Amino acid sequence: MKHMKQYVLALMLSFFSFAVFAATTDATAEVTKAGQAWQQAIASRNAATIAALYSPHALLYATFDNMIDDHAALLEYFKKITLNENLQVTFDKQHVRVYGDVGINSGLYTFSYKQDEKEVKVPARYTFVYLHKGNKWLIIEHHSSVLPKPPAANNSI
Repeated sequence: MKHMKQYVLALMLSFFSFAVFAATTDATAEVTKAGQAWQQAIASRNAATIAALYSPHALLYATFDNMIDDHAALLEYFKKITLNENLQVTFDKQHVRVYGDVGINSGLYTFSYKQDEKEVKVPARYTFVYLHKGNKWLIIEHHSSVLPKPPAANNSI
């Protein structure tokens, strides 16, 4: 009887562990899709579509501007950067983690656009923090900054 109880307990723990793993895996895929939606919105060059992915109280530490903490200012920022011809972003490296209703996607991406008939590439690092609201993952905080140039070989920090 003692072994039967241990077996049932082990079986229940295995099932619970699998359920938690499956839920986390699904949420990770959803946060990854939220990043893809942002990437597609950038390519659409539609500022309203991009801004709709952000919570009304989101913070944006913008790649090409100062901190933005107002939804109207966020919309204006995206109106400004979407004026760049052929604006796109490519995710180079992503690390997605989920903690309950909070998802984090951080890594490296590259903005590209045309300026004076030449392609411009701007490699940057980023962090998106998402909050799961209803059936959507909304961006509540987004930090993006241009990658610094590597130090010269003989310089030390």
